[in-house]
Amino acid sequence: MNFTKQSAVKIPELTRLMENNDEMLNPCSREFYNSRTRRIQSDDRIVYFFRYDSSEEGEEVISWRELKHLRDNHRWNIIRHPMVLNFINEILLSQAYLYVAHIISYLIFLLLLSSYIFGKNNMQDFLSTLFLIVFGFCLVVKCAVKLQTGKISKWFILSYSFNVITYIATFLFIWTPLLFSYNDYNSDLKHFITWLLPIIAIISAWINFLYILRKSPYGIYILMLTRILYSFSQIAIIWIPTLLAFAFAFHLVMRNSGQEPWEAAEVFSPNSTVSQKLLMILQAITKTSAMMIGEVDADNVLERKEWIPNLLLLAFEISTVILLMNLMISLAVGDVNELRQTAQEKLLDIKVNFAIESLQLSETCDCLSIYINMLHRKQINNILVIQNDGTSFTTWMNVKIDDEDNFDITKQNITETRQNMKKNLSHCDSNRIPLENITVNCENGKFNKSNNENEQQLNERNTQELSHNIYHLQFPSGNRRMRLLKRGMVGRTVQITLDGAIIELIESIESGIKSFQGTINGQPYAGIDENPDDCRRKFARWLIGLDWSNLLQL
Repeated sequence: MNFTKQSAVKIPELTRLMENNDEMLNPCSREFYNSRTRRIQSDDRIVYFFRYDSSEEGEEVISWRELKHLRDNHRWNIIRHPMVLNFINEILLSQAYLYVAHIISYLIFLLLLSSYIFGKNNMQDFLSTLFLIVFGFCLVVKCAVKLQTGKISKWFILSYSFNVITYIATFLFIWTPLLFSYNDYNSDLKHFITWLLPIIAIISAWINFLYILRKSPYGIYILMLTRILYSFSQIAIIWIPTLLAFAFAFHLVMRNSGQEPWEAAEVFSPNSTVSQKLLMILQAITKTSAMMIGEVDADNVLERKEWIPNLLLLAFEISTVILLMNLMISLAVGDVNELRQTAQEKLLDIKVNFAIESLQLSETCDCLSIYINMLHRKQINNILVIQNDGTSFTTWMNVKIDDEDNFDITKQNITETRQNMKKNLSHCDSNRIPLENITVNCENGKFNKSNNENEQQLNERNTQELSHNIYHLQFPSGNRRMRLLKRGMVGRTVQITLDGAIIELIESIESGIKSFQGTINGQPYAGIDENPDDCRRKFARWLIGLDWSNLLQL
């Protein structure tokens, strides 16, 4: 079982959301979002009703401050609340076409750089410079917004530095030939610079383009690529020494064979330079690395008709081509399978960060609200419909609860409810939690003591803190096994049989959400049958929207 203590955290940025009489709940707690959420569940769909309006006119009850606080404190169980997820999803959908413009513009910029292999003209230089000015301006604005809104992470510094290097290398690649044309001094160095800069510019621009695509539907494959690169960096401690050992061994036995790149007669001449010797070593390493992936090219070794080269080739094929390469492939496959199970969590982290940055930029440019409708002032759709087949849509309607003007639950009502629960539990023997046959995991600390000590600690806790986290299970008696039905929002129902298993209970994201009873647009609820999304909205949902069918089952 998993008992989680949810504490109210007060931060300065959230004081505007708290009433002076201190009756409202903490905006960073599940109770707060549950108090503003209702739902209706049927056989084919789930309908959620939210209230986002706050006391301030034109402001939503959720802003980038709440999202940043939840993300920085790793409160993902609250971020996955339907009300918070719907807010994030609406922000993403409203930014979908700006995201498309970003992708298209950077793709054109990447193709423009690649077109330099066919030649260079003034139009290419002008367009490339124009793109650099626009991207550089956006980079400066992004950095300024980050500096104003809080602490900068190391990953932001790393990505920002990489972008700066990309744009500087591209600018130098475009204009250094013009600067070098004024004189003929150091022609070799100038040729090397003009040859190296486009390589750096194109490769770094390609990496940046992949970074931009992380939020797209194909972002999971980019995450797989980065995960495999991380695994390779860990196994490189085995791969690099193996590569160097066989590269030098092959060079020793093949250097007088007359075959390239092993032939090294000129390199060992008295007139050879250090750079020539280093190039010879690099060629041997490159050839050996190509042999590792299957391009063994055994004919050169067989032509030697000697024992040692043949035995060395057999040892190389067994230790590297068969064992080491298959080990690396198996690790990559394992990483991909593991990432598929946690991909939605990774993508959610990326999209939450994008939503925070969009809201920060919108709030910084609030002076433009007299001309355009700023993102942080847009009205969020308050009704979410999720079908069992995984499709979803949102809309806005005037929702009212019977005998109430809003969804809010005051602290006074919460306190009275918990006091009544504590009073009832104090006269009942069931408030003790036996720990002889269960395993207890605590998120806020580790229990390394015996069961009796754990039982004493848990039962001495304030009942008010545990009242909403106590779970009761009844197992079949005798030799019967426990059967569970696993039913997802998409797919068929799967029956699972447990025998001697340890069960960990985690509070679902829908826990505590009450059923809806009220009116919609002044009429009793009669269902929401029409999907108001047009083609543009559906495209935005496919491009950057959240995957509700997986997120609600995390």
